[in-house]
Amino acid sequence: MGRPPQELSAQLRIDRSVMVGCIDGLEDSGLVRREHHPRDRRAYAVTLTPEAEPALAEAEGGVPRLLDRAFGALTAAERRTLSRLVGQDPRRELSPVDPGGARRGSPPRRGGRQCP
Repeated sequence: MGRPPQELSAQLRIDRSVMVGCIDGLEDSGLVRREHHPRDRRAYAVTLTPEAEPALAEAEGGVPRLLDRAFGALTAAERRTLSRLVGQDPRRELSPVDPGGARRGSPPRRGGRQCP
């Protein structure tokens, strides 16, 4: 079963309007399809197509190499600390304003942009 775009957006921490552009591009490429949600006929769910499997396997296979290149200079303890910190909810902040004066706590809206 597929997942609703709102769920994907929240899980990936991508603004919902950006998620729509991502889904549009993936659908145009034949990698996903929109299907009626089985429990809510007003909504739809995004499902991977069989054509997405090789692309997904390739992307997942490259993650360890990417992480090694990006964080190779860190010690094992530093990597564990980074993993723990990255896993935290970004809205959980110590202060509502950073030293530069920008508001913190929720990611900036990126409405209308294409998928990065």
